[in-house]
Amino acid sequence: MTSRSGTEGLAAAALSTEVGIDPQDVADSLEPTPHNTESFRQIRVIDAWRKYSDHLTWGKGQCLAILDDGCDLAAPPWQVEMPWGRKVIATYNSIDGNDDPTPVPPGYHGTSVGYPSSINHAGIRGVAYNNFVAQVRCVTIVHLQGQCEATSMATALQWVLDHHERYNITAVNLSPLDDERHREPVSTPIDEKLEALRNQGIWVSAPCGNHHYTDGISWPACQPFASPSARPFPDNMWLILTASQTRTSWSPRKPPRHPMLTQPRVP
Repeated sequence: MTSRSGTEGLAAAALSTEVGIDPQDVADSLEPTPHNTESFRQIRVIDAWRKYSDHLTWGKGQCLAILDDGCDLAAPPWQVEMPWGRKVIATYNSIDGNDDPTPVPPGYHGTSVGYPSSINHAGIRGVAYNNFVAQVRCVTIVHLQGQCEATSMATALQWVLDHHERYNITAVNLSPLDDERHREPVSTPIDEKLEALRNQGIWVSAPCGNHHYTDGISWPACQPFASPSARPFPDNMWLILTASQTRTSWSPRKPPRHPMLTQPRVP
């Protein structure tokens, strides 16, 4: 795994992207601070933390693969050492065929997209704050022009298939999208990989709600074996937290419950 240095200013900027919280504001607090307090409260993540704190693992022992336009590993949240290991346990770059996920302009999105799900830094927590993360650069920029980067995305999904047992990857955040309105699936090289991941019981989310479309959804969320989500690594799926305490079996015809949040705590 290759780490590339970056400036503190860039790391701080990445941490505060969208709804991020400045760690300096909460570093001395004894209580964990949600990455997005308003959103987490609205969808009852905070209630679930309190109610099931002694029953769920909050991702411990499981790995989320983040497939995006690259990650600055120098950002403090991705430098975290948890008692059971490093937060980032694997990296890959399906564009260049190496292990360096560093974003290259115009790429910008992948450093911070995993904060709502996975951050566990300076008192700030994402939903599955105990999980591991695999950072994978699979596109040059998250907002695509059509499906022109489907091949590198398929290569990244194959990497997940090849390594999911080694790293216990149970969920994938497939962040790229084409910003188009699709009423039917679009055939591309990722379809075979998505089906294979579904058959392995690996949950793959893809964003579809960025533009409030009502007459179609973006690719790849429109594909049969992707799980469309209203936001990247979807906030709407957090509702599962209040509905289930156990990981459940599922079939290709039934979208899976999110395994990283419903895995029972192991003593």
